[in-house]
Amino acid sequence: MKKFTYLDYIKAIHILKTNQMPGIKEEKNKYYIEQSKSKEDELIKILENKKEMASFLNNFLNFKNKIEEEDLKKVENKLIQEQSKNTKNIIIYKQKSNEVFFLVHHATKINEELTKKMLNFSIEILNKWSRNKKTKTIAKKPIVIPIVIYTGREKVKKQEGLICRKVGNYTFENFEFTFNYNLINLKNISKQRLIEQNTVFSYRMIVEKF
Repeated sequence: MKKFTYLDYIKAIHILKTNQMPGIKEEKNKYYIEQSKSKEDELIKILENKKEMASFLNNFLNFKNKIEEEDLKKVENKLIQEQSKNTKNIIIYKQKSNEVFFLVHHATKINEELTKKMLNFSIEILNKWSRNKKTKTIAKKPIVIPIVIYTGREKVKKQEGLICRKVGNYTFENFEFTFNYNLINLKNISKQRLIEQNTVFSYRMIVEKF
């Protein structure tokens, strides 16, 4: 499972401060243009139901322990509104028992800009978390689990992570991390598997598939 950890966040902030992370901030205006006219997202709307969200996570991601509906709390999208005007195709949940955020984005196009956007959102979530928490007194540092639901028609090429690095004057100033998201590609999911899940979300996925 792909995660964006608090250590990755610290590295990202360090790299951003030195302007060594190309193409991250510059894409902000493109997000506004791409999403400004989009309508309400049916898949994301379904996931506003905590029971559906819990089922979605358990059905499509490999967790050591089952995610319980009662342990999920929906987070307002204002956490990432600075990065994107429209957040109708995005939903964020937090696990109450852990400092774990689930960032879910429904996309119909896969490209490098989507990876950059998901990184931006993940950074912003942990940025807001660090402002509101006394990080030194919290044993468990937060992580973001970025998830993209892809329902586009184009074939997805091999997924490659976005490598972000800053090489300083000294070896110990070396900062590098690879960011990627968990991809749920509708093309790779059989109709039978969706029927067996027997959820509102899975049946909506069938509609999207056919």
